[in-house]
Amino acid sequence: MQRRSFLTVLLLAPAAVAHSPWGQYTVYRQKHLLILSSKTDPDSYPYSEVLVDAINREEPRAKARAARAKNIDRCYNLILTNQMQFMLLPRQTTNAMRENTGQFSDREALPIKTMYEFGNLVLSVRSDMEDNIVRVVTYSILEQLDKLPNASNPEEMLKIDSVHGESLTAIRKFLAEHRKS
Repeated sequence: MQRRSFLTVLLLAPAAVAHSPWGQYTVYRQKHLLILSSKTDPDSYPYSEVLVDAINREEPRAKARAARAKNIDRCYNLILTNQMQFMLLPRQTTNAMRENTGQFSDREALPIKTMYEFGNLVLSVRSDMEDNIVRVVTYSILEQLDKLPNASNPEEMLKIDSVHGESLTAIRKFLAEHRKS
């Protein structure tokens, strides 16, 4: 009898002490708008913090947070596997990921669209992101343009082919509302 109890405890012990943070991280990602950047890019993470502050000022329910991957390859994999949905990286890197060129020529093209541009940095989103979320986040950015250095002019964003359709909708609405005032 004692031997059976001992074996039961021995077999169940790993399940009792081992746990994975992945379940908790999944819930965290569902509750927060995470903007991915790379540790190897010196500009994207600092700017993502500025962007997060602007989005949270306008839309606190977004609970936006900056997130960093260890390198550009990890950013690619996190977006490809839909573990992350938003990414802020240099234009050249973003385009290479989207068009599977350069260092990404041997990989699948990422299903991403541009939400907004800030100088050389591009905020992109997975193409399958919910339309309403894309509109709300884009509109939040537009309402905070004066606090976002190097943010593109909204009219210029309308000319970019890779801009998400719902971002275009938000930009047009913003321009229409601000022409009236």
